Amino acid sequence: MAATSTAAALISPDSNAGLDAGLWGKGNMEVYAGSITLAAEAKASTVEMTTLPIGFTPFFGVMMSAVTFGAASIGVGLEATAEKYRLYGTFSIINLPHLFMIPAVSGVVLTVAEPIWVTENNVAALPTGLFILGMVGSRHAV
Repeated sequence: MAATSTAAALISPDSNAGLDAGLWGKGNMEVYAGSITLAAEAKASTVEMTTLPIGFTPFFGVMMSAVTFGAASIGVGLEATAEKYRLYGTFSIINLPHLFMIPAVSGVVLTVAEPIWVTENNVAALPTGLFILGMVGSRHAV
């Protein structure tokens, strides 16, 4: 890739003009986030966190918690597809961001709005404490 093509694209109003195939131009990132103070919800609980709008293209998710989830196994996705964005797994990182995404759905433009749920996989109760989840991506006209 020639350096001049990248430089031209970064100052061009035509976002991708001059970029080699497969490279992204400038754009705006958006974050749809939600926070909740968990209160020891029972195992197999679902918690709605945020809603992604039509035209949103998710690139990755990020979650943080003030407490460890212990043995609780959580997935991130839709109410009917609990593991669309994050497969069930434990979450023991405290006060540090944890990035996640299933590659097959990263970069796919949404054609319907999607309420995002965190679901516990019937393993253990959720902890008591602050939990934050965000979905990062960009939005395009559909």
